[in-house]
Amino acid sequence: MTRISLVTGAAGNLGMEHAVALQGLGLHVILADLSLPALERRVDEFGQLDRELLSLLALDVTDEANIEEFSRANQKEFGVPQVRVNNALGSASKEFARLEEYP
Repeated sequence: MTRISLVTGAAGNLGMEHAVALQGLGLHVILADLSLPALERRVDEFGQLDRELLSLLALDVTDEANIEEFSRANQKEFGVPQVRVNNALGSASKEFARLEEYP
């Protein structure tokens, strides 16, 4: 059974590098970002990922309903990701709070 990983905010440079590292460990990587078309373009441009070990999806980590929908749909297909990389970056000032102060 292939282990599963999830990278949020995946369309950026760090998201791509996280994906390469996780695939190097043999994990199937689910890349998630706000825009699926933008994420697909970024993966194509980056060109270093094994498509056999890759899934792409649109996900807004600030939308609880979207997260619940993702959880239900992907747990049926992949199970629970064993590795999660919270790489999503927001723009509101509250999103830059210290971890222990983050709501």
